[in-house]
Amino acid sequence: MSLDLAGLGFQGVLMFNDLIAMGFQKALLERGFSIPEDIAVIGFDNIDRCSEARVPLTTISVPRREIGQAALEKLVQIINNEEKIQPERILLEPELIVRSSA
Repeated sequence: MSLDLAGLGFQGVLMFNDLIAMGFQKALLERGFSIPEDIAVIGFDNIDRCSEARVPLTTISVPRREIGQAALEKLVQIINNEEKIQPERILLEPELIVRSSA
């Protein structure tokens, strides 16, 4: 199966997570594509291996500590019956980590 990107009309891809992005990067490089000149690749997670990829991976980092802290606070409130379980939107800012892949 060949990977034909010519004429698709896009400049890059944002993958579901960093491992999938690094696998996609590997497939592109094995087929002779240049990253990011032919196609930019961006992951999501900011795992430690991103900076060690053949083409260091641009990624979106989520604030894991803050997510865990907010979840713990909500859980303690629920356990202590401080409030009824209600859907709540908590917005935390992700961070774009720019490396060589985009």
